[in-house]
Formats: sequence, C-alpha cells, structure tokens
Amino acid sequence: MEKMKILQVGTGNFRKTWIEIIKKSPEWELVGIVDINRQTLQSVAQEYNIPEEKCFTSIEESIKNTCPSAVHLIYGIRIYRIGREWNTCFYPSFLNKGVIDGI
Repeated sequence: MEKMKILQVGTGNFRKTWIEIIKKSPEWELVGIVDINRQTLQSVAQEYNIPEEKCFTSIEESIKNTCPSAVHLIYGIRIYRIGREWNTCFYPSFLNKGVIDGI
C-alpha cells in the first residue's frame, strides 16, 4: 500500500506531537514542513532530521514541490493560494488531495 504523503503546515508548539506521529506512522510519509518563520523552520528541521529540500516558507511552493496527498494544518494558520483565501483553521485538521486539487 502506498503511503499517504503529508505536508505539515505550521511548526509551532504542537509540531512535536504531530511530526512524531506522522514520521512514525507506517501509513504516512512526511513530505515537507512549512512555516513563515525561517528560524523556527530551520530549528525544527534540524531537531527532526528533515532535509532542507523539504522545508518551505511558502504554501504554494511547498505544494508544487511535494505533491502531498494531504495537508496537515496547525492552529490558526491562514493559507492563501493564487492570491485568494484557501482555508483558515483554528484547530489541527487535514485537507485531502481532492480538496487541494479542487482549489
């Protein structure tokens, strides 16, 4: 069975739990992480051995380069795609590939 490719958006306080869950899952693959704070992004990447090519500060760039099956959003993230609001979340949630492709 092919693993679900997960893109983690947000590397704040809840990152530890979710990144560990995603990385340990036999059914999921962490294809990238996104955060607008480059310093936090680099720190998290180092802490969890995530290669630089899987680290992004842009949602558009991360989706284009990782082709995720799902996007995992962390608290209060507002995402924009092609200049319009895509999704606003106030709790952890997943967007699946059907939603991503339909936007």
